[in-house]
Amino acid sequence: MRIDGSVAIVTGASSGIGAATARLLAGRGARVVLAARRTDRLEALAAELPGALAVTTDVTDPAQLGHLVARCLDVHGRVDILVNNAGQGLHVPLLELRADDLRAVFELNVIAPLVAMQAVVPSMRAHGGGAIVNVSSATSLRLFPGLGGYSATKAALNLLSQIGRIELAESGVIVSVVYPSVTETEFHQSLRAGHFAGGPRRFPADPPELVATTIAFAIESGEAHLMVGDPPRPVVPGSDDPWAGGLARPMPARAGWGGGTPGMLGPARFLEISESIARHFDVGAHTEHAIELDPRLLAEPLVEALARAGVNRASLGVQDFNPHVQEAAGRVQPYETVARAVELLRRGGVEALNFDLMYGLPHQTREDVARTAALAAGLAPARLAVFGYAHVPWFKTHQKLIDAAALAGAAERLAQAEVARETLEAAGYVSIGLDHFALPDDPLTRAAREGRMRRNFQGYTTDAANALLPFGVSSIGRLPQGYVGNAGDNAGWRRSIEAGRFATTRGLAFTPEDIARGAVIERLMCDFSVDYGEEARARHFAPDSFDAAAPGLEALVAQGLAEVSGRRVAMTPAGRPFVRLAAAAFDAYLESGAARHSAAV
Repeated sequence: MRIDGSVAIVTGASSGIGAATARLLAGRGARVVLAARRTDRLEALAAELPGALAVTTDVTDPAQLGHLVARCLDVHGRVDILVNNAGQGLHVPLLELRADDLRAVFELNVIAPLVAMQAVVPSMRAHGGGAIVNVSSATSLRLFPGLGGYSATKAALNLLSQIGRIELAESGVIVSVVYPSVTETEFHQSLRAGHFAGGPRRFPADPPELVATTIAFAIESGEAHLMVGDPPRPVVPGSDDPWAGGLARPMPARAGWGGGTPGMLGPARFLEISESIARHFDVGAHTEHAIELDPRLLAEPLVEALARAGVNRASLGVQDFNPHVQEAAGRVQPYETVARAVELLRRGGVEALNFDLMYGLPHQTREDVARTAALAAGLAPARLAVFGYAHVPWFKTHQKLIDAAALAGAAERLAQAEVARETLEAAGYVSIGLDHFALPDDPLTRAAREGRMRRNFQGYTTDAANALLPFGVSSIGRLPQGYVGNAGDNAGWRRSIEAGRFATTRGLAFTPEDIARGAVIERLMCDFSVDYGEEARARHFAPDSFDAAAPGLEALVAQGLAEVSGRRVAMTPAGRPFVRLAAAAFDAYLESGAARHSAAV
């Protein structure tokens, strides 16, 4: 997550790690809200940090935590980052540990972070996501006599954070844990004194600024578990010795097999690659593990391999169910083939199914589109995407075999898209964005309704991850810093991999303006409305930065396809199919590009 321009709440901010974190985040452009019990220290720190807000808070009191978040929302309108740093030590041998003392520390180290998370998540969800960093302790990863009670509370916080990371990922809220060792703060004075033999006194003390740097790294990278260090080091809680260098496997929100026909790998090769991925990435029940499949290539052994690898969503390329259209498009695939593929997948435990349909295919009529949509709905996939056929024979040379004279014009394409929409909505599907449909209880439907749907290369998604890593030939990825692309030819890709190098051959670095314009376009494509002045301001641009887009919207307004009020543009119901044209007004590269494109409708 980007720190610059964000709103961050830091608990335990009056000294030590909390104060260092507040200074660092403010220095990187965040608007910081400081929370702690020491009013004098809070106010002194707030005076030091421009725009900082000090709110005296006892985080063990849910009412005061609620007041803290309410004050933040009143002043800033949102919460993007929560750093749960407030905590308390308990350095007592086990036989001397009093139950009341343990309860009090548990209240501060575990219950308070939980209540704080519950308080900020609604705002984070409403604004498309956020970052929560829970400050734990390295003592929770290893056994230290005399620290059993304290370590137990921090271990509970670790588990709470891991569950939160899984449950909140769909909302775009990323939960991370940072593990400081002995730190030069008042909090760790007893540890520095070395009261307990075998305790963490043998480790050199870290400055609180190093912990703050690790917290900032967790916010920006989204790493699940980080040991404080220079650089911060991912760790695996529960490994034999996490301090000795065990590397954590990143926990992806989504893993996708694309490219059209990954099923051609066959069961054995697919499992071999899946097992290799699992050695480096924690692909589990928390991950949407999706694959694109050609129904004509699907057989029971492959489905068994998919289930074994943990695949839980499959996208089937359907296009059209009418024989004459299939023959004209060069893809013969009877309805029975798709129905059998659906049965195999569901029987194998892959129940979340997507269908890709098309309109504008050669010799396709509105009746053909309606029949295809009705048959597809009868198979009850969770989601459907209805795309317009893109005739780009200069790019996809096999399309030269298609008779361009048999393709529908713009008006007919629009009518076919409308027929598909009416048919699917009549079957109980909810229209999502420009070209997607989903069942009413589908996560994509909920994300659209709550304003947190996203759009990427594959279309609309609930995935709010800030990094999309490309692996295969010609694959494209997106990092916070820009786009990257792999070699487009098999030979070049193979040479790079066999030489132990990344196969990346091209890239495009984002400018701050690119990121701001991208945010405007994404919200317009997802919500059909956007306040482009507010989006600019939120990213430290003047509200009038994108006013040059206004002339590009005038034609849409004149035809009743869009409405503009101030700097808010909204598509009318009739204008929603033309939302790409509105988005194009904000694309700084479109007019300067020399590339040829398919039709916008």
